[in-house]
Amino acid sequence: MNRQEAKDYVKGAMYEYLNSKGIATKKPFICLNPDHNERNASMSYDEKRQKVHCFSCGADYDVIDLIGIEYGLTEDKEKFNKAYEVFNLQVENDRT
Repeated sequence: MNRQEAKDYVKGAMYEYLNSKGIATKKPFICLNPDHNERNASMSYDEKRQKVHCFSCGADYDVIDLIGIEYGLTEDKEKFNKAYEVFNLQVENDRT
């Protein structure tokens, strides 16, 4: 799989990622923002945007953001590389 195909796959895999974490996407769940201390189910999955959104603190994340939070990564390249690992994707090396 080339890098663009891998990115497209990962960006569309929010449902799979949330389910792998035991999060039911049909109803609100606890906010995944580590800086949000409220313990109410205030976050929801938006299938159309492939994002989660907290209606209490305003956090809005895609799957790459969540992987960055989970693994303490800040650089986009690190986040995507970890995402490829998480989703077990073999990505061809680019020569650009």
